[in-house]
Amino acid sequence: MGVFHVSGLGRSPGAITVPLTSIYLLHVAQTLGNIDVSNFFVYSGEAVRKDRGSREIHPGKPEAIIAFTSEELLNGDIEIKCSSNWFNLNYSGKEKITEPTRKYFKKFFDYLRDTFGYYAAPLNLYFVRVDYLNFSEAFEMAGLTMKGLQDKEVWVNMIGGSNQLNIGLLAAGTYTAIPSRYYYLFQSKVDLLEPEGISKPKDKRELEKVVGDIISRWMELPMFNLGIGELLRDIYELFSIRESVSIREVTKVLEEKHSLNRQFLAKLRRFLIFEDDKVRKRSDLDRFVQMWRKIDNIQISNFTEWKKMLEEKNILHTISIE
Repeated sequence: MGVFHVSGLGRSPGAITVPLTSIYLLHVAQTLGNIDVSNFFVYSGEAVRKDRGSREIHPGKPEAIIAFTSEELLNGDIEIKCSSNWFNLNYSGKEKITEPTRKYFKKFFDYLRDTFGYYAAPLNLYFVRVDYLNFSEAFEMAGLTMKGLQDKEVWVNMIGGSNQLNIGLLAAGTYTAIPSRYYYLFQSKVDLLEPEGISKPKDKRELEKVVGDIISRWMELPMFNLGIGELLRDIYELFSIRESVSIREVTKVLEEKHSLNRQFLAKLRRFLIFEDDKVRKRSDLDRFVQMWRKIDNIQISNFTEWKKMLEEKNILHTISIE
């Protein structure tokens, strides 16, 4: 089983091609026996392969990209500018966001095969049309996607698209606890399709130098599956028939259901109003719980159902790189 990468996507295709280029180069080095890179992928892959009763030999290979982007970018109604020094590609003007992405990965995969004998394809790219300025829609679409990927290994790319999209991905990922990684890989030349300041490695020796540089640039956000969604739902239930509850009841939920001490109460001031020994809920608690319930009510349990639902909504554009 490969890794599903989920990302927002704006006018810079490099937001997804740069990290994926880096990951593929790391994966090539892993197949060639690089120990440092094997440690990078140490938590990837199925625990046990059902067919052979053993772990995957080289876990962490990308399987698909799911990128949330705008209708204008999918239709080619907005000007984009990007280039690749590695493959002599240049785009400037109105172009569908899918085209430079497709052409870059096609040339990149040919290069990996010809240089290292590494077969990267097939890679499926799923472009999902979304209102990138609408947080509620971004959150709901991210939650829908997480539910569809609940039996997959999911990494979330935090550098592409709008703030609303990234916060939606983070909020939905935190609630569902599906993603295993939240990562970012910044560079100053946002128009570039490959990692800046790195020459295309021509052999195994050059690849060894490149992967060390990539690992040093790779950054991750701490894991966010802290159970905050379940905690807030449990506290919310206390107010089902009352406007206020005792602070002792809230403390009991913390201690007995979530193994948290009384000091955690201070972290809940965003959601609760404390008045002596009484507690009332703030509007934010209603807002977040209702948002999360939208995810709970989505009738979807696997990736096939996810694709079918988005195809029926006519918001999914799929490309396969062979």
